[in-house]
Parts: sequence; C-alpha cells; structure tokens
Amino acid sequence: MAFFSPKTDRRLFYCSCGRDACDAPQPKPELVQRLELMRALYGGPIRVTSGVRCRWYNDRPKDQGGAGGEPNSEHPLGEGTDLSCVTSRERWQMLEAAKQAGFRRLGIGRDFLHVGISADLGTDVLWTYYPKPKP
Repeated sequence: MAFFSPKTDRRLFYCSCGRDACDAPQPKPELVQRLELMRALYGGPIRVTSGVRCRWYNDRPKDQGGAGGEPNSEHPLGEGTDLSCVTSRERWQMLEAAKQAGFRRLGIGRDFLHVGISADLGTDVLWTYYPKPKP
C-alpha cells in the first residue's frame, strides 16, 4: 500500500494477481481525476488498498489467493477502487470528500471505503460490507 497520486505512482493501479497473463484494465481517466480531486478535498494522503483487478483475481475466492470480489465489481472494469479508512472520523471526512468529488457509488467496509464511477450499476448508492445479521 502507498499514498495515492497518479501523477507520481501509477503502480497503485496494477492488479495484485501477480500473473504474467493478467489482463486487468487501466483505471478509467474519470476515476483517476475524481480520486485526485477527492485527495485535494480530503486535505491529506489517501492509501489505495485495492485498485484495478483482472477478472481472474477478482472472482477467485480469498482462500485460493484471489480478492473474493463480487461478480458485478467495478474493479475489473477500471471503475472502482478501495481506500484505507480506519477510524470513524477518517471515514466521515473521506465520505464527504468523495461525495464532493462526484463519486456516486460508495461502499463502507470495516477498514476501507470503496469509491466507484460505474453508471451501469446504478448511481447515488451507498452500501456496507458488514456481515448480514442472521435471522
């Protein structure tokens, strides 16, 4: 993990699969532009924890060395990324910056914030990655 800045370190957007045959896309320019704006609005460094992914890595379960991502994930499309977000204060500030930067797809995890730009998956949505309660 490193601090996000597409102007200085594009490797943050390489897939983590480690395969020579990786076919992960480059991030969409709109995603990179919104992330840069978000970082400026946030007023501090942002750490990318998961950027683009190839479909192979996204769909592979975690216990088999993959990301365990959703089938409709934005990561394999170059339209979404996860950002480190540990404290509730940090989460609030990052959510505010993400909304001001024009992100209209946001997911909240235990220690990350997903930001995405896909228009095909629906906009003006917010979800969590917390386990669903048992009935």
